[in-house]
Amino acid sequence: MGRRAHSPPRQRDKAADRSNDATEFLNTLPKGYVCEILCLVEKYSDALDEVFIALAEPTRRQVIRRLGQGPASVGELARPFAMTLPSFMKHVRTLESSGLIHTTKNGRVRTCALNRERLALIDDWLAGERRIWEDRTDRLEQFVTNPKENS
Repeated sequence: MGRRAHSPPRQRDKAADRSNDATEFLNTLPKGYVCEILCLVEKYSDALDEVFIALAEPTRRQVIRRLGQGPASVGELARPFAMTLPSFMKHVRTLESSGLIHTTKNGRVRTCALNRERLALIDDWLAGERRIWEDRTDRLEQFVTNPKENS
């Protein structure tokens, strides 16, 4: 009888493990949550990505904070920053393309104003996430405080 060649142990596919972990996690959620999560992801994905990318830079966050007080000209908004006006305009264009602000031009003056509806998008998304996590912590609290019922 010939000797069998010893084969090395199979390496686990990490992507498959993550997929299995995600499936197991989704199976632990109440039935309505999976649909709710997928609907939230679909509803907010592209728009939220644009908004969070725009807000990822401190200069743009400061501009949004200032516009929370009311509309302002680009020159007024650029004044506190140590950068050229063309560099600052890149920030304005990013905020405008994300929908966080809108601009109007009157003669040579471009005025920026905050689009509060776009900020409401973030608030809606956070409210959904908050609800999911509060439900999770409520279940954890129930599990910890009533261990006999969970056995």
